[in-house]
Amino acid sequence: MTPDRRTIPMADPSITSLSAADGAVVTDIITIGASPAASMSMVYSTMSSSIGMIMQNAATAERAMQQIAQSTVVTTCAMIISNAAKGS
Repeated sequence: MTPDRRTIPMADPSITSLSAADGAVVTDIITIGASPAASMSMVYSTMSSSIGMIMQNAATAERAMQQIAQSTVVTTCAMIISNAAKGS
């Protein structure tokens, strides 16, 4: 004997819709609450990467300037020695 459809207890739709709405609100609140932290972590990550590249570029430029200074000193010393040899 199959039960009559009218005798089967059904869920109260107002309770079900409140539960679904509550779940959606909690998800929205979590998303809204986590957004500032996520965006700041992206900013910090990008900033640290940028500062790292800036420091690497500064170190490369300093090394290039040291090489130029060293070659200038070597060239000047060579000119002094060659002029001193011509003058003797």
